[in-house]
Amino acid sequence: MKKVILSLLVLTCYFDVSAQQMSTICGKFNFDTYIKQMYVYEVENCECKQLASSNIDKNGNFAFSIFPEKEGFYVVGGNPKSEMNRYIFYLKPGDNVSFSATQDNYQLVGKNTKENLELEKWHKAIHPVEAKAVYWTTNHSTYKEFFPEFKVLLPTLEKYPKAKTGNKAFDAAFEDFKKFNICDYAMMYIFTPRTVHPKSADFIDFYKHMNVADYTKTAALLNYPNGLIILGNMEMTKPRTDTSLTQEEVAKISRNYKENVLNAIVDPTVKGEYVLNNATWIKTYPGIIAYNEAKGKYLVNDDQRTRMQQIIAKLDKNETGNLAAPFKLPDTTGKMHALSDYRGKIVYIDFWATWCGPCKGEIPYMTKLEEEYASNPDIVFISVSVDKEADKQKWMDMVKEKGMKGIQLFTSNLKSQVSEPYHIDAIPRFVLIGRDGKLINGDAPRPSSDEIRPLLNFNLKKK
Repeated sequence: MKKVILSLLVLTCYFDVSAQQMSTICGKFNFDTYIKQMYVYEVENCECKQLASSNIDKNGNFAFSIFPEKEGFYVVGGNPKSEMNRYIFYLKPGDNVSFSATQDNYQLVGKNTKENLELEKWHKAIHPVEAKAVYWTTNHSTYKEFFPEFKVLLPTLEKYPKAKTGNKAFDAAFEDFKKFNICDYAMMYIFTPRTVHPKSADFIDFYKHMNVADYTKTAALLNYPNGLIILGNMEMTKPRTDTSLTQEEVAKISRNYKENVLNAIVDPTVKGEYVLNNATWIKTYPGIIAYNEAKGKYLVNDDQRTRMQQIIAKLDKNETGNLAAPFKLPDTTGKMHALSDYRGKIVYIDFWATWCGPCKGEIPYMTKLEEEYASNPDIVFISVSVDKEADKQKWMDMVKEKGMKGIQLFTSNLKSQVSEPYHIDAIPRFVLIGRDGKLINGDAPRPSSDEIRPLLNFNLKKK
């Protein structure tokens, strides 16, 4: 569902949050910028999900109005992957933000919430680190200057007082945010272009003592933008600080950093998100299938497993021999049926809808086909309705009225398990799956076709 109700450009912001808990964010660049548009993002599993956009006018002004669906950290910035000109705020539904930005800094303007005033204070404290780490194109330095300055500032940052805003959720989240923010900028400095690079003996203790487990004891990292990247950077940096390792040994350890990160993550949900994040970099269908077979065990909930199937679907062309996308859907009584329940059988699936004339035209042929093979225990017929949730009763009535046999399932709100992985852009659509769970035909002949019986018989004879 779209959360954006308005994206506008204004010179002055007048806040009115009395209706529908709308939040308004106003910003102004006080310098010439190459950025033409700004965006506001919701942080979800470390990813920045765009909510709204705004053009920047000739005076550097931009503004957004959104409906925050949840309390938490939000990002205002240009590129969601870049930390330059990225501003992190905390919003509750109805909260407003107004700020002014310079080349590498920002300050709040006018009336703002206690939470964002606290974030501004923290930003002032850590700004010397951020300026050199993030804005490296204008604030040139090397580790020779940065490490001593960072070392002096670290005790102040690590002992920074707890927030007392009266918002318990924010005050708790702020403690984690500070820890992640320090590590984020420390890593950023190491991974941005410099004219001189440190040897293992040059690293200060902060880099030597950091470890993935300390940052993943809970799932709090998932609320920090691009937080999973920090873990990889951390694991690649650690061997560089070890004076006992040769360059070849450092390179070997660094090449295995993804596996090392995965093994070190403590929280199961973070581990699952890390697996999903790595999956997005895989380019081939065989590659993603092998990866899912090896790492799918780390996905801890239905949401993560569904998102993995969506990643697979983007690479899956429904070619013969590919694994059929799994699904689990309810029948007319509400009982759930998983495709995996029928492993060992030939499965013929009809994707249809009550509003589809050609689909309804195939029903008598499907019924006849089911009757002909009713005594064969090695084949199962499944009909999957892709009707809207509002038409569920209409579907149930039609199943009864037409005496539809076989297993009758409804996608309900679970279309992502069907439409996307099977690339269903037109119905009726028939799919034939083998005993091994692999596709025999991703666009199989219809029940009315002369081809269907020879195809079924041929595959039923194969053991």
